[in-house]
Amino acid sequence: MRTRSKRNSRAKGRSRKTTVRPRSPVMTRSVTKRMRETRKKTPKLRMKSYVYIMKEAGGNGRRVAQLIAESRNGNNVAVRLNYNGQLVILRKSEVRAANAQEKKSDPKRHRREPAIDAVERNRLNASH
Repeated sequence: MRTRSKRNSRAKGRSRKTTVRPRSPVMTRSVTKRMRETRKKTPKLRMKSYVYIMKEAGGNGRRVAQLIAESRNGNNVAVRLNYNGQLVILRKSEVRAANAQEKKSDPKRHRREPAIDAVERNRLNASH
């Protein structure tokens, strides 16, 4: 049995599209590609991902926690602290994605589920 090369595997009569019509005279393919490569990539906060608490108040500052839920309005998040499993509700601006060094220095020391019950969810949505 003879194998087909990539070149011959295309449907007959169709040519490979090599260029993209630019959206504007300034934004060409090479410019958008360069912008995409130079753009600083910030990790997105996802559910069950580890975050670093930047806030000092309440004795929970400078700690790593697991993101559990987000409020309905999107301003607050519920996190479970790594060192004791305590649930803390914070503003989204007070947390950021934790890097590998921070995760290593503050490992998880509890066995609680990364979920919240109805009472805790009501508390999260009621906070401003």
